[in-house]
Formats: sequence, C-alpha cells, structure tokens
Amino acid sequence: MAKKKSSFDSSLYSLQFNLLKCWGAWPIATSSRWKRLLFRCYSLTMAAAMTSFIYMGILDFIDCVAENDFRKICWNLCVNLIVVGIFAKNIMAYRRSDELDTLRRNLHTDPESCTTPEDLEIYERNRKNYRNLMKFFHYPLMVCLPIWICDALIAYVRHGEMPLPLKWPFDYDENSMPHYVGIPTFHVSIASIYLLHSITTDLGMFGLMFQIEREYDFLLRKINDLNRYCQESENGSEEGDKTGRIEINRNLKTKQIKL
Repeated sequence: MAKKKSSFDSSLYSLQFNLLKCWGAWPIATSSRWKRLLFRCYSLTMAAAMTSFIYMGILDFIDCVAENDFRKICWNLCVNLIVVGIFAKNIMAYRRSDELDTLRRNLHTDPESCTTPEDLEIYERNRKNYRNLMKFFHYPLMVCLPIWICDALIAYVRHGEMPLPLKWPFDYDENSMPHYVGIPTFHVSIASIYLLHSITTDLGMFGLMFQIEREYDFLLRKINDLNRYCQESENGSEEGDKTGRIEINRNLKTKQIKL
C-alpha cells in the first residue's frame, strides 16, 4: 500500500496537485489528526491572505474611479478579475477535493492493467502530450516572468508605479528604505504567486482531462476489437452455413442419381 501511494504521489499527473498543497490550496492525505488541523489552519491563512489582496484591489479600484482614470481602471480590472477567478477556481476545486482525489486514484490504477502494445502506446502518447503541454506553459513562464519582474521594478524606480493595482489600508513613508525596497518586492512576489497558482490549477485540471481521454481511447479500442470479433464470427458462421448447404445439395443429387 505504501508503495502504491508513493507511486501515486510521484506520478506525472500528481505534480500540479503537489504544488497546490504547498500553497494550502489542496488537502493533504494523512492519518494524523494534528497534521490535518495544522494544514487546515495554513489553508485558511492563505485564503485570508488572498482575500486581503482582493480587498486591496477593490480599494485601488475605488480610487481609480474617483480619479476618473480610464487606463488605471482597465489595468485594475484586468488584474483583479484574474485574481478573483483564480480564487474562485481554487475554492470550487477544494470543495470537490475528495471526489477529485478518488477519480485521480482510479485513473492512476487503471493503466496498470495495460497488457497489449496498443494500450501501452495510448498510455505513452497521452503522457507525452501532457508533458508537452506543461512545457508549453512552463518554458514561457521561466523566460517572461524574470523579464516582467525586472521591468516592474524599473518602472517603480523611475515613475513610482506599483507592479500591482493594490492600495494598502494603512499609510507608510514611501521614501524610507524598507518601504522603498519592500513594497515593490512584495508586489512582484504576489504577482509571481498569482501566475504560478493559475498555471498549476489549470494544468492539474488539464491532467485529469488527459487521463479521462486516455480511458475513452482504451474503451474505444476495446469496442472496435469486439466489433471486429463479432463481424469475423458472423462471417465465419455464414461461410459455414454456405458450406453445409452445398454439402447437403451434393448428397441429395447423389441420392437422386442412385434412384
């Protein structure tokens, strides 16, 4: 059992869910009551932090509307609607985590019954496609995220523009060194977490879709094999009936000649 659990946790399709656990966005599987309690407190803390970021975005949106600055309003809506969407997706997925984990485990154990080369080919092709999808998201992320962080920090130093449209609920001295360095660094860190969170959630759901597609491919192949077998059986029966009728006619003709 422990080996199977380790295999499940270290599988390709569990990678994104393991990352979500690091941010408290997915429950951990443990029999320890205290670990579950501590992790739940950690999850609630992360959820409260995400809610506070949304609240600061709303405060900034109110200021943008008061200033009648259309550019800032659009920028605020673009960022904060994405954040709200990420938060909503995580809440819905977390609420269904028991059902999704059961589905994930069933989809993980099904390929163990693959015995034919056709099944193994479908299994490997599915893994390759999912791995390519992860590369499609991760490689641009590794290139674009550092560029955006540098650009955001340069824009803050030159023009005083914050990387994210957030308004802090307290006053602070912008000229002091801790705030001058800490605030933009905090902003780019939060933006990086937003982006990683969104990609991880989407890739986790994409992984489930790829596994379900693989099961449909298995089922379709078995149906086609069964259909081919039935057709061959019917053709064999028809040939056998035809041979039998020819033999009966030959016997009848032989009897007529004898008579």
